[in-house]
Amino acid sequence: MNRLKFEPKLHAYTLDDKPITGVTTILKIIAKPALINWAANMAVDYISKYTLENPNALDDRGRICSLPDNLKTILDKARKAHIQKRDKAGDIGKEVHSYIETFIKTKQIPEIKDPKAKKMFDNFYLWQKANKVKFLQSERQVYSEKYWYCGTYDFLCEIEGKTWLGDIKSGKYIYSDVWAQMAGYQICEQEMNPSQKIDGFVVVRLGKDGDFEEKRSISNDDYKDLFLSALKIYRVQEKIKNSIL
Repeated sequence: MNRLKFEPKLHAYTLDDKPITGVTTILKIIAKPALINWAANMAVDYISKYTLENPNALDDRGRICSLPDNLKTILDKARKAHIQKRDKAGDIGKEVHSYIETFIKTKQIPEIKDPKAKKMFDNFYLWQKANKVKFLQSERQVYSEKYWYCGTYDFLCEIEGKTWLGDIKSGKYIYSDVWAQMAGYQICEQEMNPSQKIDGFVVVRLGKDGDFEEKRSISNDDYKDLFLSALKIYRVQEKIKNSIL
């Protein structure tokens, strides 16, 4: 029986039917200033797009000279522009994750109709082929009873005799907190399976515009410290929030 269960609609885990914290939830306490700038840029881009599509709103020097009747609606859409962009990007990211999971588990190349998704999958396929990757796990759910948290990592593999815990990203950048994320998974994996060696972490970024990037790290212990520090802050914040400190 699988003790760890995931409820997609709630995006929540339970272990033995008891709520358990997810790795990504814990890491939300780490500030991501680049994402704040990105969200602001999405709002500005939306307003810029509106003014280009409505030239009467600007004077001959490019300054806004009149406010539309539906200004509130426009500003609301600008405020939510980053959410729409994120959700749309997330959909294709989930789709490609699913194709990769199928490939790892079946060794069969899936039929992909969407050209962007196909390019992203092809980049992953070429990477694993060039590096002669031997996959050991895919979409594995892991948990720590000691620290009471859990998560699902993308894959575990061997490359040139070393064992790597891997993560697939589909954004424009590889953010530094991904290493703490994988360290959290490593703690779980080795608590569940103490004999499992993990030499390092590998991140494969499959950009939606067809770009590709790979990064590796062997600073596992430093990132374990970072993750456990984030976990401690998260737990204290939750106690304060629930007024039980």
